[in-house]
Amino acid sequence: MLFGAGDDLGLATHLELSYLEGDMTALECLVHFEQCQLDVPEGILAAAQVEFRVLASTIQDEWSIDGAE
Repeated sequence: MLFGAGDDLGLATHLELSYLEGDMTALECLVHFEQCQLDVPEGILAAAQVEFRVLASTIQDEWSIDGAE
């Protein structure tokens, strides 16, 4: 089945609304945009970067607590 530009816009809108409504994290949304080969909105990209930094920091802290650095 072939999808047109309107379908891409509808999918992009659905993904963005899913993020804004709290149905998925920005990282999850970013993955879906990338899998569908759609342009990622700047707001989602910025939020995903923040989520990634927080996640990386949390993992690093847990490793330090466990003694594995």
